[in-house]
Amino acid sequence: YLGGEWYRSGKALNKWNSIRDFIEGVNYLRENDVIDSKRLGLITSSAGGIIAGAVLNEEKNLLQSILLFSPFINPYDTLQNPN
Repeated sequence: YLGGEWYRSGKALNKWNSIRDFIEGVNYLRENDVIDSKRLGLITSSAGGIIAGAVLNEEKNLLQSILLFSPFINPYDTLQNPN
């Protein structure tokens, strides 16, 4: 655990920090031959859909597949709906 400041630096308006952290983490694993990048996928649900969608848009060749379960990909519209 890296602490509260690190946690807060990756949420809300700082969400891009989380996305960059994810991309950099995957790149580190690839560059150090820890993973087989030809067989790398992401499985996520709920708010993880925000990061998965952003990663797909920013680095389309980073992952071979993405599987989303009930993704929370449009938080603005969802949070505006009172139901």
